[in-house]
Amino acid sequence: SYRDAVGCVASFYRVFKRDDGVDNGEPIDEFFPGFSTLLLQDATPMRAYLAPDATSVDLVEYMTLWWLAIMEWYLGQHAQGIPALPVSYADLNNQREATLHAIFEYCSLPTEQIPQALHAYERDSQAGTFLARETPQEGNKFRLTDEQLAEIHEILARHPVIQTSGFVAP
Repeated sequence: SYRDAVGCVASFYRVFKRDDGVDNGEPIDEFFPGFSTLLLQDATPMRAYLAPDATSVDLVEYMTLWWLAIMEWYLGQHAQGIPALPVSYADLNNQREATLHAIFEYCSLPTEQIPQALHAYERDSQAGTFLARETPQEGNKFRLTDEQLAEIHEILARHPVIQTSGFVAP
C-alpha cells in the first residue's frame, strides 16, 4: 500500500525524532551520494525538487524526497506495464472490507476468507515495540509544523507529475 506524502512524512518523523534531537540537516553535497546509494540509482536529479537556494536537506525534506522516490519508482513500473494493484493506506484503514475484497480478487484469493483477514486489524502491529503508541486507536497524534507542511508542499509542487500529497497512483 502507499500513503499520502504528509501522513508518511509525519509518521516517519515521529519515529526518527523520538529523542527530540536537533535536525540541522545534512549538506546537499553529502546528502545525495548517500541517498543515491540507498535508492540504488543516481538521486541527484531529485535536487530539482528542493528550493534552488537550499544548501542542506533536513529530515522533512529527506522523507519527502524518499516518498517521491518510491512514487516515481511505482510510476516507472506502471509505465512499463508491470501489473500492480495500488492500494492507499487510507483505504486500507477506512474501507477495510472493500479494500481487502479488491486485494483478494486481484490476487485470486478466496474472498470468503476476508472475515478472517479482518482480524489482523484487531491488534496494533507495532504493539510491544519502540514504535508503539500510547493509545494506538488514536493513530499518530504528532503534527508537523506549518513550516514543515509548507516544505513538503513546495517540494511536491516542483515535481512534474505527482505535485500533491494526496496523489492517487494509477
